[in-house]
Amino acid sequence: MRCTDKVLVSLLLTGPLSPAFAATITGNVNGPDGKPFMGAFVVAENTQNKMTVSVLSDTQGRYHINNLPAATYAVQITAVGYRSDPHNGVQLTADQKTSFDFALQTGTVRWSDLTTYQGTQLLPKTDKHDLSKTYKEPFFTSCMISCHSFQKRMASAPRNEQGWTAAVKYMRDTIIGGEGGGNMSDEKVADYAQFMTALFGPNSAKSPDMAEYPARSSNIPTRIRKFRCASFSSIPRGARGTPAR
Repeated sequence: MRCTDKVLVSLLLTGPLSPAFAATITGNVNGPDGKPFMGAFVVAENTQNKMTVSVLSDTQGRYHINNLPAATYAVQITAVGYRSDPHNGVQLTADQKTSFDFALQTGTVRWSDLTTYQGTQLLPKTDKHDLSKTYKEPFFTSCMISCHSFQKRMASAPRNEQGWTAAVKYMRDTIIGGEGGGNMSDEKVADYAQFMTALFGPNSAKSPDMAEYPARSSNIPTRIRKFRCASFSSIPRGARGTPAR
């Protein structure tokens, strides 16, 4: 390729975007108290190709989504512990500018919204287990971070102790049976099943009101109010047991 051709290609690649990618969505995000809300994700999804663009609201609650191609969009908010009505069917032309404001309301926090660290601080303790000790806690190193995420694979439709025992045995005998699973004794199976029942069973000690948990770190969202379990998918239905009545 000649030098002049290279320069031309470079100018084409670095030049301004085509007007077909010049649509803009702006607006403001306010919290339940009516004040500007910083740190909410505003997501614009192209309903045709499912491509999404996400931005964060700034300290003044403002957001700005640039360079969107002409298409129909669904615009919604993602903020842990909050909800807001989405704006669906937003049709943008090539260079259109439009604006939507969001008024957040206190919502539900699911286990899948929390980080592993937050889980170690918020999940209940027992006489034998304390997840806040992290790497000094055997359950944390052997199950919680090594093979399962509690957010989606442990916090499920409630199991009683019988259901958790069947699930842990299935993990030991079938999933990791050929990779050292035999080192998990029946006593350890029973211990882990009892602990998981305390964490996620039908009579779990965890409170539905996050306000009862003190903020032990700046990493724990102090605005969170309520949460509920997500889903457990890897254990066959036959191993799930029936919740105690």
